[in-house]
Amino acid sequence: MTLGIFSRPCAEIRAMLLDDAIPIGAGRRLLRSPITAVQAASILNTMPIRDDPNDSYTNVNVINPDNTITYDAAGYRPVVGRENHPVTGVSWFGAQAMAEQVGARLPTVDEWHQVIQAHRSRFPWGNAAPSPELANFDEHIGRTSPTREFRPSLLGFYDLLGNVGEWCDLRNESSDEAPVVGGGWNKPIGAQWHMPRWKWRRIGTVSIGLRFLFDTGEPR
Repeated sequence: MTLGIFSRPCAEIRAMLLDDAIPIGAGRRLLRSPITAVQAASILNTMPIRDDPNDSYTNVNVINPDNTITYDAAGYRPVVGRENHPVTGVSWFGAQAMAEQVGARLPTVDEWHQVIQAHRSRFPWGNAAPSPELANFDEHIGRTSPTREFRPSLLGFYDLLGNVGEWCDLRNESSDEAPVVGGGWNKPIGAQWHMPRWKWRRIGTVSIGLRFLFDTGEPR
């Protein structure tokens, strides 16, 4: 069985992602939206990562059927009908490995805050109060939504708030937990929405995804 579009050369995947990333300062580009299930499957199928659906997982939680990616003998593939939803079920270790596979990395919390502050508004979409028309949060939909279903932020990013939380880089490798930013489809949007929460690095849940940052070396 062929995986078709779920199996592409790493260089092709990187070029496609980089073309859809937004400059956030000298030499850095952040993806416009979280990694989708179909993008994640394409990356994972270039890697020697395999997670047994009948056993514990290290990188991708393929045990929970509510996640947006699955695995069988043919490889990783998005759940049918959720191809363009953000990938979920990826642990911090899996997220880091996937980023490295395409020459990227996870953004730091400081870099994520830099992007948020650059909007110069109360929320990524402006100053209007959160509503189900502006973001996927607080279980209004009950699961993830396609990454570009809601209008972009003032700077062109999607899902900076809502849909899925996103793993960030961890500078203290001795910690068992890593920061997650951006809320999620099952989280309320409170006054401290911009503050990271900390999750066990080995967990892969239905409400945590990932977004890559590329160090390009380009001038501002």
